[in-house]
Amino acid sequence: KYVACVLPSIFGDFTFSTIKGKNITHDIEGIKDSKIIKLEVKYDKLSSGTGNFAFELFRLKDNVLIKTGVLVSESDYWVQVDAQKNIYLFTTDVIKDMIKWILFSSRTAANFKIVLGGDKNKTVILLVNIIDCIKFCDHDRYYRRILANENYDKKN
Repeated sequence: KYVACVLPSIFGDFTFSTIKGKNITHDIEGIKDSKIIKLEVKYDKLSSGTGNFAFELFRLKDNVLIKTGVLVSESDYWVQVDAQKNIYLFTTDVIKDMIKWILFSSRTAANFKIVLGGDKNKTVILLVNIIDCIKFCDHDRYYRRILANENYDKKN
């Protein structure tokens, strides 16, 4: 709900068609300039304390790793919201490129860690330092950080 209230300040004229529907490949869908835009929203309450963004990559099901999270997302934009309700908006393709670079480049300088979490520790999660994530994505013209919206907090 919070992200949905802030989206018009990011995209301007944005008409919602779906919020948290049955679609598992993205969370929010809307129309901007006659084009369908899809967003994936992740509320990462621990990121402010750990200094990392968490990206779900795989889930163990019947002893087989299944791609999940950002690896299967069909969204155009990836949104991370921290505990203070700061919003970090990235294009999903750039997040996917960053993850490939971190996992497969021998020259990576990013601070990251791979951990198990979720239900029964069956989810593979990549933790990426927030500053490194922003540095990697900063060249992307669609990277944006929106500080917590005080007007929203006062109304809700």
